[in-house]
Amino acid sequence: MVTGKEGVSSVLPGSQLSNVPWRRQGVKYANNEAYFDCIEDVDAIIDANGAVVSAEIHGNINCNVHLSGMPDLSMSFINPRLLDDVSFHPCVRLKRWESEKILSFVPPDGCFVLMSYHISAQNQVAIPVYVRAMINFRDGNGKVDITVGPKTKHSVKRWITW
Repeated sequence: MVTGKEGVSSVLPGSQLSNVPWRRQGVKYANNEAYFDCIEDVDAIIDANGAVVSAEIHGNINCNVHLSGMPDLSMSFINPRLLDDVSFHPCVRLKRWESEKILSFVPPDGCFVLMSYHISAQNQVAIPVYVRAMINFRDGNGKVDITVGPKTKHSVKRWITW
């Protein structure tokens, strides 16, 4: 138990508190920067001809934000209906996501995970790589050659933008 009045202020420090608990007020940077990394794990089954039989994606949007003041950011997606099982950082305004499928947020300062998501196998998922497999059997021995490479820029369907 603490008693006494000495050294206790009746006024809270204004620069430390805000209506947005994950961000301090009065943050200033000489260089304002925001980095967004979309990290995805792709699980896919590809047939002998290189066509996708089944694919699903688990992803995160990782952020590193150093912006002055109280920035109010928005992020939209080309096809947000593909996103299943989404979870958000507390800074995301859920009502705007539910009504407009737009991520609207005042970001924390520094590194954080803005969003995690899943894209199920029921959706048509275009993966950004090609896979070619060659299987050869000769004299009781087998050889498997698997080639994986990036699809050309024009053949990849983009589904997320910043």
